[in-house]
Amino acid sequence: YAGAWIYRALPSFIAIQIYQALFLAQLLAAAFFLIRRRPGATTPAILLYLLLLASMPLTLMFSMTFYQDVPVTAQVVTAFCLLDRRRWVWAVLFLMAALGMKETAVLFLPAFLLLLLLQRWGAARTEPRRAVRLGKVVVPLAAAGVLLWMPMKASDRLLEPYGGYYP
Repeated sequence: YAGAWIYRALPSFIAIQIYQALFLAQLLAAAFFLIRRRPGATTPAILLYLLLLASMPLTLMFSMTFYQDVPVTAQVVTAFCLLDRRRWVWAVLFLMAALGMKETAVLFLPAFLLLLLLQRWGAARTEPRRAVRLGKVVVPLAAAGVLLWMPMKASDRLLEPYGGYYP
C-alpha cells in the first residue's frame, strides 16, 4: 500500500524502484548487523556473506519487481537481528510488519517465539525470586503473542467474507 501511495504522489516507475530498493538496503543492513556479532566473523567472511545475499538472482529480481518477498524478508531479518540484541519489543514490531505484508511470515513465528523464550529464560535465571523470574519470561511471551496475533486477526476480519485467514 505504501508503494501505491508513493506512486500516486510521484507517478514514476523510478520512484517505485527506489522504494523497493530501500527494502533491499534494509535487508542487507540487518544481515550485516546480525552476522557481525557472530563469533569468528571476520571482515572477508562478512563481505562474502553480504555479496552472496545481494547477488542472488531471486533477491535481485524480487527486490526490483513488485513482489513482497524482499520486504518481508527484510522485516523478518530485522526482527531476528533486534531479538539477537535483546530488543524484543522492537523485534515484535518488525515481525508484526512482516505479518501485515505477507501471510507466509507466520512460518517464522515458532522460531521467533522459541528464541524469545530461550532468551528471556536465560536472562531470568539470575533472578533470586521465583515470581520475578517467572514474570521476566511470561510477560514478554504473552505480550509478544498478543501483539503478533493482532495483524493475523485483522487479516482474518478483512478476509472473512472470502473464507477467512488460512494460517
